[in-house]
Amino acid sequence: MPVAKQQEIQAEAERLVKAGTYASLGEALFNLDLGSGNYSCARCHTKGWSYGEPQITGGGAFGPNLTGGSSVRQFPNQEDMIAFISAGSEYGKKYGEQGQGGGRMPGFGAMLTQDQIKAIVEYVRGL
Repeated sequence: MPVAKQQEIQAEAERLVKAGTYASLGEALFNLDLGSGNYSCARCHTKGWSYGEPQITGGGAFGPNLTGGSSVRQFPNQEDMIAFISAGSEYGKKYGEQGQGGGRMPGFGAMLTQDQIKAIVEYVRGL
């Protein structure tokens, strides 16, 4: 992804934090709908998000529930979680402690910077 687009994503996330919409950069990036939700974790991990009626943030929908420490149990090592989000899911390939890849989770390493992915991981691990 062009650096200019990554900077646009960063600027929008920072604007949302400054406006008080979100408490942290990670939360803003998780919920960001820039580009019709193409960069949004919430699009798949929050029921109702894609049609404007979001329920529990990270509570699961198309993607698994990320709340209640489930992401920490799946990825005890934060670096493993960062690597998984960067690369995405590969069909049939194990990930984390109990994950079996279905190939549906896209890799965000080409869209987001490593610092942005780290901010998302820090936010999700606190859900």
